[in-house]
Amino acid sequence: MIAVVLSLVGIVLLVTNGNLTRLEINDKTLLFGILSAIGLVAYTLIPGRLLQQYDAILVVGWGMFIGGLAANFYAPLYHPAYHFDAIDLTLLFFIVVFGSIVAFVWYIASLRKVAPETVGMLGMLEPLSATVLSALLLGVQFQAFQVVGIVLTLGAIVIMNVTKRQ
Repeated sequence: MIAVVLSLVGIVLLVTNGNLTRLEINDKTLLFGILSAIGLVAYTLIPGRLLQQYDAILVVGWGMFIGGLAANFYAPLYHPAYHFDAIDLTLLFFIVVFGSIVAFVWYIASLRKVAPETVGMLGMLEPLSATVLSALLLGVQFQAFQVVGIVLTLGAIVIMNVTKRQ
């Protein structure tokens, strides 16, 4: 419970910088953040029963196939919005294989050995690492309350992992 409260307070501080009357992010960012959270919950909890019967790579493969078919109605594969050259295709290949397929297979496979809530909490390291890297590599500057929010969110992750081991 402490970890959940720390995490929520940390995220509120991160997106409001301590001023609860306005967000430090735009509406689209908030919408996509909420949709990402729903997606994280969905792909962490839904495959649980499937993983008891099938291998993780099969579950991820079917999920990506069905998702690809659904996405094809919005952006048909035969009508690309961009002209790809050899470098683009090579980069796209690495993003798809390593950034999607391998990452999702490992993520889904981890659900066999680790509780879904722990996997979900550890999944919070991705946006947190993106935040830290944006500060280090892109020069994004955070204000005091936002730094406190980052620290609280990290603290929640540490608490979740320490209490699970005991």
